[in-house]
Amino acid sequence: MPAQPDPRQALGSRVRARRAAIRAWIHRAGPRASRLTNLSIVGSGLSGLLTIGPAAGGPSATAAITKALSLDAPVWQLLCGAAALSSFAASTALLLIKSHDVSGRLARAESADVKLEGLELSLELDSVDLSRASELYTQASAEVAFIREGESA
Repeated sequence: MPAQPDPRQALGSRVRARRAAIRAWIHRAGPRASRLTNLSIVGSGLSGLLTIGPAAGGPSATAAITKALSLDAPVWQLLCGAAALSSFAASTALLLIKSHDVSGRLARAESADVKLEGLELSLELDSVDLSRASELYTQASAEVAFIREGESA
């Protein structure tokens, strides 16, 4: 009959595997959230900047720029079109961040990783009984139920 694995070691292996999945998710989701946030900031700033020329210079300035650049369409139309596109990109990025609760999920994932790191250390030092360790593992894992092993962010 094969020897039964030590429950403490088995739980330790599960903790390490869960932490690896959490860290992988953070590694993918963190940069994606930063890119979306930056797109939102730059897009909203750019949309305002693109409308300043026509707003401040008025029709005479836009007509002069249109003539100087030999454009077929008035420059204000091009600037306002570009402003609308950058505003769309900014608002879409912001809505994606909010609708997927990226900030909240990242915070919960980082918190769960720290809790599981403490649990891993406690298991290694044999400073926690197995039933309490199992309870702590379940609580930390429940915080990040949205992270499945082998799943992308």
